[in-house]
Formats: sequence, C-alpha cells, structure tokens
Amino acid sequence: MTDRTIPSPDASIPKYERPLIARLAWPLWYLWVMVAVLDFVLSILNRSALGPIHPVSTFEPLVSITLPAIGALITSRRPTQRLGWVLLGVGLTGVSGLSEEYAIYALRSNPGSLPGGAWVAWFPHWGWALGVICLNMLLPLLYPAGHLPSRRWRPILWLIGAMFLVPFTLSFSPDIMAQLPPEGYPAVQNPLGIEGADRVFELIERGFILYLPLTLACLAAPFVRFRRARGDERLQLKWYACFNVVLGAYLAVASAWAPLPYLVSDVLNAVMVCLGAAALGIAILKYRLYEIDVIIRRTLIYGALTASLVGVYLGGVALLQGLLRAMTERESSLAVVASTLAVAALFQPLRWRIQREIDHRFYRRRYDAAKTLAAYGVSLRDETDLGALTGRLVDIVQESVQPTHVSLWLREPEWK
Repeated sequence: MTDRTIPSPDASIPKYERPLIARLAWPLWYLWVMVAVLDFVLSILNRSALGPIHPVSTFEPLVSITLPAIGALITSRRPTQRLGWVLLGVGLTGVSGLSEEYAIYALRSNPGSLPGGAWVAWFPHWGWALGVICLNMLLPLLYPAGHLPSRRWRPILWLIGAMFLVPFTLSFSPDIMAQLPPEGYPAVQNPLGIEGADRVFELIERGFILYLPLTLACLAAPFVRFRRARGDERLQLKWYACFNVVLGAYLAVASAWAPLPYLVSDVLNAVMVCLGAAALGIAILKYRLYEIDVIIRRTLIYGALTASLVGVYLGGVALLQGLLRAMTERESSLAVVASTLAVAALFQPLRWRIQREIDHRFYRRRYDAAKTLAAYGVSLRDETDLGALTGRLVDIVQESVQPTHVSLWLREPEWK
C-alpha cells in the first residue's frame, strides 16, 4: 500500500537549527500543564471547604492541555503556522481558571491564607476572553492555512480585537468583584477600580452584543474556504466539518437527555475536547489525512443504522406492550425479548441496505465503480479471448476512475 502521508516541510530540520520561538512551544505547554494541575488541586480544596456549591470540573483543565499540546506539536514543526500559536493561546483559559480558584481559596475558602487574593481575582474577569476568543473565533477563522480566507475578512479580525477590549475595560469597574464567581466577593474592593465612570462602563458593556454575530461569522469562514479549496486543504476542512457534526450530534443528544449528572456531562465534554484536538492535529499535520472520506462514510452508515435499530426497538416494545396489555391485562417482558431478537435479525440486512443507499446517494462514483467491477467479474467466467478481456479492462478503468491516460502492459510468458 502506498503511503500517502505528506511530510511536514519543517519536520526534517534538526531541533537545534529551528528558530528560538519554535523551541519555546513545548516549554510553554509544560507551563500550561502545571497551571492545569494547580487549578485542579485548588478546585478540590475549594470544594472540600465550600461543599457542593463549588463543583470540581475536569473540562477546563483538559481544554487548557489538549489543544495547546496540538499547538505545540504544530509550532515545533512549522514555526510559521499561526494556527499553532492560536491553539497554544487556548492554554490561557487554564490561567484564568487557576486565578479564579486561587482567589476563591484566598478570599472565601480559607481567608488570608494566600497573599494577593484581590489582585488575582481581578484577572479572571477579563482573562477568560483570551482563551475564548482563540477557541471560538480565531481557530475557525484561520483554520487550516493559518491566514484569513481573503483580505475582505480583515474587518472581522479588527472587530475581534475590539471585542477583547470590552471585558478588559469592564474589569476596571469598581463593582466587578461582586459578579464572578456566582456569589462573588461583595466585601472586596477592586484594586484597579475607577470610580465615577459607571455610565461609560454601561455603554462599553453593550459591546457584548457583537459576540454572537462575530462568532457566527468566524464559524462561517471554513465553509467559505471549502467552496474554493482543492486537494489537501479540502480534506483538512472535511476533518474539521466531521468533528463539528459529531459535536453537534452530541450536544443535541445531551440536551435531549438532560439533566445528565454533572460529573458525567463534564467527562463527556472533556472527551469531546480530546477528539477535537486529535482531529485538528491529524488535519493540520496531514497524518492519515486521506482516511477522512472513509470515516465520514462509516459515520453515515452506522449513525443511520443505530437510529433505525433504536427506532425499531422502541417502536416494537411500545407496540407489543400495548398488544400484550390488551390481551393479558398485565405487563410482560416478552415485548423486550421479541424486540431484541428483531433488532438482532435486522442488523446485517439493514446495514447492507443502508450502505447501498448511502453509496448510491453520496458516493455515486464509488457505487458505479463497484457495479462495473462486479459486472466485469461475471463476464470473466465466459470470456476466453485475451484481447477482448484487456480491451474491456481498459474501458472499465476509463469509465470508473476517469484518468487522463491509460496503458496496459502484459508480461510475455516465459515459455513458448
């Protein structure tokens, strides 16, 4: 099998010859790991002091580790790829989380135990925007090439910069300490508060109305790229789109299945983050990039198959339970057993039918090629003329693959 993996242009550069800024990528990630560990430890200490009012989260620490790890991998191999630095910037969410947990411990859990609690509490009120902007705006806007889709997108980039200034400016409000976390620090004064500017802060706060349209505009950037993309870039965008479809399906199921226990939803969210980081790493570094079509095809097949079998099972249970209740006037486990057997019997034929329909509708060329090759295999049973077989084979290759040139070479037999 031919290896289609495209090597990184910078992967062959010895480590000591790479730019200094590229060699800083992994030390920066190690720093984010230490921050995440401290954040997690302090959240446990705060929960032990404050009780269920302060749940322990694994989501934020994992976000601040997994995505920056992909960023460090990209930056160490391709220092000019801006997307690596954007992913490294997501680690700032961990800094914001650590600052918040530090402030809670210093001001509420164990007052006076740690120095500078009020100063540290000031940072999370605007530091959260750094990681959120990197993750929700810059990542889809710059993916996968590391630059804007075109010059016409520059105003979006300027508005993102202005959007960051909104929470930063609001952090100088004297009343900001009473807002975060949920119960705030009402007795603590903002050490950097500016008195007498309440009207100005109210006007600046209205800038948050730009957050949703800006996020939607950035999320639309990959779709704009996809219309013009060719080759590897198109496959990279497919990886991104595939993960977002899986994420959307997960969010739909999680919201329909609410309320999930906090710990379960937190772990599932963390798993989704890890899957997203893996998809981004594969797409940008082009490792097994060409398998995305196989993954999409199997996702369509098994997703439709799962939905169909669940529908058959639930419908069968409801119908049979109703019939048995009408006949025997009591509940029976026979409906569950019969529905389970029906699902087991339908699995294989339904899978083949769904696979054929999906290939027919979404993978037409693959479907036609399979039918053509199957017909050629049948014709081999009765055809003995070598010239006719080779001519038919060339016609099939041209019809199925549509290459620019076809030639067939037959080795001469060693005996005559």
